[in-house]
Amino acid sequence: MIKRLENTKNGFQLFEDSNTEELKDILREYRKVSCLVMNKKTAKNRFRTALLGCNIVTINNSIQDDCFFVNRIG
Repeated sequence: MIKRLENTKNGFQLFEDSNTEELKDILREYRKVSCLVMNKKTAKNRFRTALLGCNIVTINNSIQDDCFFVNRIG
């Protein structure tokens, strides 16, 4: 399961049962995604370049573990 973070427009939290299909559904909501912002631990443990097709991950270690933000264009 992936849930939207409270009081954020583009923030999400991952849980143990989060899966690729849920992420794809979330990303489809956005016209164009420029990057996903998360901390290094989340990027290493949860995201792979092959999963996303290209490396669109930006590291910001002030973000909590298992959380990410969608940075979009348009």
